[in-house]
Amino acid sequence: MAILLSAVVFVLPLLILPGVLFHYDVTPKVLTLCFGLAAGLVFPKQIAEGIAGLRARRTGRWLCTLAGLQVLWCAVAAATSSRETSWGSR
Repeated sequence: MAILLSAVVFVLPLLILPGVLFHYDVTPKVLTLCFGLAAGLVFPKQIAEGIAGLRARRTGRWLCTLAGLQVLWCAVAAATSSRETSWGSR
């Protein structure tokens, strides 16, 4: 599983580079992320052990806390946004 996650971590930023693929085409990026996530979820025991090992360390707890706060902040920002865009409304 380490090889799979390393491959996803390596390939995904390359797909995000401007000019590598069509500029606004997000499908290859999303598909790479989804397939990597689905393949990683085939090993739930290893993922649970990895998260437990991460939370056992002080720096790991900080990382988990900061990641949770970032998710919460993004949700609050999206919920309270007053900016209206025409994206998706054609």
